[in-house]
Amino acid sequence: MEDARPMGLDDIASVLPAAGPFRWADDADAPDHFLKEMMHLIQPGFREQLVPLLESRFPGASHPCAEDVARHCPRHKTDAPLHCLGLHAQHVSAACVEEVQHAVPFVCSEEIHRFCSHRHDQGVLGCLEEHGVHLGSRCADAVVAARHTLASLEWSHKRAAAAVSGDHHHHKVTDQAGNQHQPHQAQPHHHSPHGHPDDSKHCPPGWDGPKAAACCIRRWSAHCGLTCSVSDCSAAAGWEFRWADFRTHPYICCPKAARRHAEYLGGQQICPEGWKVEEHGHGHCCRKPWTWDCGEHCAHAQCQHNIALAWHPVDDKTEEYKCCPEMPAGIKVDGSFENVQESVSHGDSALLELDSMGSSWISRPFDLSGVTPSVAAVAAVGVLAVGLMLFACIGSQGASSRRSREHKDH
Repeated sequence: MEDARPMGLDDIASVLPAAGPFRWADDADAPDHFLKEMMHLIQPGFREQLVPLLESRFPGASHPCAEDVARHCPRHKTDAPLHCLGLHAQHVSAACVEEVQHAVPFVCSEEIHRFCSHRHDQGVLGCLEEHGVHLGSRCADAVVAARHTLASLEWSHKRAAAAVSGDHHHHKVTDQAGNQHQPHQAQPHHHSPHGHPDDSKHCPPGWDGPKAAACCIRRWSAHCGLTCSVSDCSAAAGWEFRWADFRTHPYICCPKAARRHAEYLGGQQICPEGWKVEEHGHGHCCRKPWTWDCGEHCAHAQCQHNIALAWHPVDDKTEEYKCCPEMPAGIKVDGSFENVQESVSHGDSALLELDSMGSSWISRPFDLSGVTPSVAAVAAVGVLAVGLMLFACIGSQGASSRRSREHKDH
């Protein structure tokens, strides 16, 4: 994962709430084996420094989940109290939910119970990722939050190791994409008057960069996850959200690319990139399955990006996403998907654009050179009819004028 700004302690604790009844210990009596499994993904030396910080947030017996665990998930009944609380979420206090609402064992309790309760070979995160299409949106977000947290801790560990060795300038670290980067320096960021690092002055508020391709990035946080990041990026003038597999990438916001008109109206394939044409069943549509790098939010955005397509909601756990051509009222195209594509990409797409902007055929010039034969024929008949009407009108006016002159001559 790219070298984004490290996550703060509160965000880390919201994903790894290793305190109070969920206290982590590297022994067989650790209270929560799912949490223990995730903590083992952190480098041991760094973990030893992190655990006391997490526990210090709730000294003594002040943890908001202590009573809930004692009531619903006591130690003699379960070795996974976080997961147990998730299965009893409707009875858990609001204060406790606030503390653990982003922790995978709690948020994904139903999915863990269904898919991963007896799968210990790959761990709970790996098991959930394998069943990604069947996860609820909150569980999928929690998996991404966990991966962002682990990546942030890994970067922090490497930064600290580089600082200790004194190798600030020549030591490089390799991210999961295989790219090498200089690690951040140990000194704190210099902040601008608006509270953002100076290197973010060319990014939308709250984003770090610019990085590769002038894009800006940020990690998950408890107050702003995927939906919030999409909204923040899209709200900034001249910027657009870039979709990726966010288990291995930070959220990405890039300068909006200039799009030529021909991209929509020329010879472009009508299906968005990565979609396939379906020519059976309920008509000619574009389809794509759920993937970690493009789920429902992403698929919907790709479909809506094309003025000739309309989104059709489906249950993505049993059916691929569906995006179909939608012709304007009064325009019909028979035949194969290619005929629909041909119509949209040439003359009829101009009608689509006019219709979408509320314009009439008269108010804008209309190029008949690319119109399909059926539309051209209708247009030709219309032009001929108008011509005949004008000719008849002119002829009538001419006859009337001649009669008037003859009357004057007499």
